[in-house]
Amino acid sequence: AATGIALIVLGAGVLGASNQVAQFAIQYDGEFRRSLDTSASEMFHRPCPVIPGGVNSCLMDVQIPTDLEPPIIVTYEISPFYQNYYSYQTSVGFDQLAGKWTSPEVVATSCPHKATRVTASGDDIFPCGLIATSVFNDTIEFLQAPIDEEDERMAWRSDYDRFANPPDYLQRPNTSWLYERYPMITDRAKG
Repeated sequence: AATGIALIVLGAGVLGASNQVAQFAIQYDGEFRRSLDTSASEMFHRPCPVIPGGVNSCLMDVQIPTDLEPPIIVTYEISPFYQNYYSYQTSVGFDQLAGKWTSPEVVATSCPHKATRVTASGDDIFPCGLIATSVFNDTIEFLQAPIDEEDERMAWRSDYDRFANPPDYLQRPNTSWLYERYPMITDRAKG
């Protein structure tokens, strides 16, 4: 009986806490898809058509129907994105992502698809693999509430500590760095 009462109290506390959470989803690409975990009043569809070969830019005004108390967490979802495919999951050089030297044999094993480890001109891709070369390049800006991108709370501390440039960054010959392949995503200083 005591266990049952404790579980009811715990359940009521969890229900009360979850009822205070506000979630809003804004879909700006493709045909509208309703998320199963978001109610209709929390979904917004603001189409931003893709122009083949062009640069898309959309400015949309979205009024959130309730005041939000900090902390406000902003996330994004890419769907469909098949990162659970075996070939994607296994195409990564974790030591390279951490800025460590990796032997050519380990690179070839970690990144089995040649196109993810060597450029068409023969330069080594650093870091190699499908995971390191999958980039999200949409920019989300809040005009009424600017986001400080240098704030260390932008990502988990473990993610900041997990990634690094190698000691010979920018001095290694015949190497294609991320900033060279994705100049709209990262700059020379960050890698």
